[in-house]
Amino acid sequence: IRDAAYDGLPKAVRAELHQRFAAWLEAHGADLIELDEILGYHLEQAHRYRSELGLGGEETDELARRAADRLGAAAERAALRHDATAAVTLYERSVGLAPDDPRALERQLRLGRLRAFAGDLAGALRDGDLLIDRAKRSGDRPRELRARLARGLVAHLVESASADTERPLVEEALEVFGALGDDAGLAAAWVLAASVELSALEWRAMALAADRAVEHAQRAGDLVLVEEAKAHRAPARLYGPIPVGEALAWFDAHAPRHPHAPAMCGQLEAMRGNLDGARRLAAESRERATELGQHLWAAAASMNEAEIELNAGDPERAAEVALEGISELDRLGERGWLSTVAGHAAEALYRLARDDEAWRLTETAAEAGASDDVITQMLILQVRAKILARRGEHAEAERLAREAVAWGEPTDALEVKANSYRDLAIVLSAAAKPDEALAALAEARSLYEQKGHTVGVARVEELRAELVATLEA
Repeated sequence: IRDAAYDGLPKAVRAELHQRFAAWLEAHGADLIELDEILGYHLEQAHRYRSELGLGGEETDELARRAADRLGAAAERAALRHDATAAVTLYERSVGLAPDDPRALERQLRLGRLRAFAGDLAGALRDGDLLIDRAKRSGDRPRELRARLARGLVAHLVESASADTERPLVEEALEVFGALGDDAGLAAAWVLAASVELSALEWRAMALAADRAVEHAQRAGDLVLVEEAKAHRAPARLYGPIPVGEALAWFDAHAPRHPHAPAMCGQLEAMRGNLDGARRLAAESRERATELGQHLWAAAASMNEAEIELNAGDPERAAEVALEGISELDRLGERGWLSTVAGHAAEALYRLARDDEAWRLTETAAEAGASDDVITQMLILQVRAKILARRGEHAEAERLAREAVAWGEPTDALEVKANSYRDLAIVLSAAAKPDEALAALAEARSLYEQKGHTVGVARVEELRAELVATLEA
């Protein structure tokens, strides 16, 4: 009855009722948790009906501005709680109402980023391209740089963009926004810089870039940008030179709210042998990301899950979760993480003696990954080297294994470097070079010990014992 009565009202009356209710709610609804969403809706409806009636002018424009502000505030809260589904919808409505508002740029940039997290990577790239084109046509270089930085973060995952294209963009942005004293622009530049260092496995540099991003985002008073910048601090604790115990203490102290944080903690737990806890945390991460509509991060959990299962010595389960992850990421149009997951799948299939499938997965990784994505290139080389060693092609196997070690050498990725020395030892052992194999295992053990990676140390000892037993026999 209520809906029928409402539908029977003239649009002018509906517009008036929405305005009057919004005015009453502003005066009496301060304690409502969802005040911005509700007010934004009623102001939006009032604007809609006035527009449909052809009632333009200042009053109608003011309704649009007020609705956009309320919906934008609601979108910011949704973004801060990592609710991608709600945030995307609210930002879309806010931007649609007031596309020329001075605050619209920040809302549009956030919309593109959240669209990517929600799994609409193609849409996020389109958003970036539109913003770039609009800024170029107006001759607004700072605005264009902000759009290019935002697009760069997505292109990093979708187009396997290399550091050769990203570093010059970061350098120009730092120069331009530094001269302007634009802290939001500087924060965005440092966030992309952190992503570039991630691909290079330069974890100390990534942590420093993330810290700079947080500093500038805080100065800008942009809480959403602060949260994003803080999220870039976490990977350096997982993959970098900080020992497992210290890294877990950091996660406990900082309690990152990002849905991927539990999966990273799970991977650290797996390094020290807490496999049940590791699996529980990874599952929690995937479930939380799914609940929040963060479909990209839900799929990304397969990276952590695969590594957890490889450390657990369960290559069958590792292959299963990695292949599922490849399928999910491919469906979303993602390539950067897919290449790494494909490398982990190849490792798992090698351990299962499914060499032909493993080799094909290295080809998948090569096709998807950037040419300077260090972890992807190392995984490809390591798996191929071990497969060739198993085939008896020892010279080529050793060449590839040593190339993998060389890729890792300039980095501070302790586990990754340790894994490359472990695999070099496997290849050298197969080539009947026991002394060199033992030396490689010693390097691997030292790196695992620095990381506090007790599972890695135990695996090295198993390999060393097998090699010594063979020599004694």
